[in-house]
Amino acid sequence: RLDENEKPEKIVFTIITDGMENSSREFTKEKIKQMIEEKEKLNWNFVYLSADMNAIDEAEHLGFYKDRVMGYDKDSTGVYNMVSSFSEKIFRLRSMNKIYDKIVFEDSDREKQDIEKDRK
Repeated sequence: RLDENEKPEKIVFTIITDGMENSSREFTKEKIKQMIEEKEKLNWNFVYLSADMNAIDEAEHLGFYKDRVMGYDKDSTGVYNMVSSFSEKIFRLRSMNKIYDKIVFEDSDREKQDIEKDRK
């Protein structure tokens, strides 16, 4: 464990997945949701990026906020745009922490991904 003065001011927990099956045998969906809720009380940011719509729906059921979940296209342009959008969000969070206290994907990020057009 870190001493209080060594703990980072902002923590971003990010999952980037191709959407293929990765079933946990250690944690239930309920346990994952509970763990996310506990850490969010400590101002952790949870982000979920996926190339699969089913995985995006699943992330929301696990407790990820909809505005912190984004799909990306399964090609080089989609991955580039996803990394670019995410990098911008990290930069804002780290450099302008008085204004931005959480990562939120905006319409301008989603418009770059065809997969997002199918999202509810």
